[in-house]
Amino acid sequence: MFEHRRGRGENLPQDPPPPPSDHHQPIPDFAPDDAKLLTEFATRHPNFLLSEQTHTPVMIRIAYENFTSFFKFLQSQSTLDLLTTLKSSVSAQLNVLRICGFKGEWLDELELRLSRQISLDEEFQKLTELEASNSKYIADMEEEYELLTQRLGELRSKVMAGKETMDYLSNKKKTIMDDRASLNVPFTF
Repeated sequence: MFEHRRGRGENLPQDPPPPPSDHHQPIPDFAPDDAKLLTEFATRHPNFLLSEQTHTPVMIRIAYENFTSFFKFLQSQSTLDLLTTLKSSVSAQLNVLRICGFKGEWLDELELRLSRQISLDEEFQKLTELEASNSKYIADMEEEYELLTQRLGELRSKVMAGKETMDYLSNKKKTIMDDRASLNVPFTF
């Protein structure tokens, strides 16, 4: 189906491989949609190819059929489902592609994306926990703020009362001093 030309890094479409001589049933052609899908994919991802292992034409065909099936599966699902609820299925199918001998940047990136999702889920969980912890901290601080505000109000009232007492005492002292000063004048008849 695809041929890798050494040194040029190109995957070029070609006719399906001929059936092996000891095989009695001919290998059927790929369905037009599958052939188109494989060709489009190979055009977009020229580094995606079968490894240099020796494969029989039947094995090559099975490998590309597995890939086509996997790629159709990917296209039929949402990315969120692929990275969450269907993650184990995607991982299993990726392993099949690796066993078939596929390699390339596209597969590596897909595997990285699957493993990265784990860390994103863990990070999301940690952020959720931090958010809850921070909410409790804020609630505690607001409660303490209310208590301190109440205490501040009480202290302000006491300070005001103390100032009023000081004013009263100052006024009383002034009155006494005025009275005393009036007594210091010579006695008159």
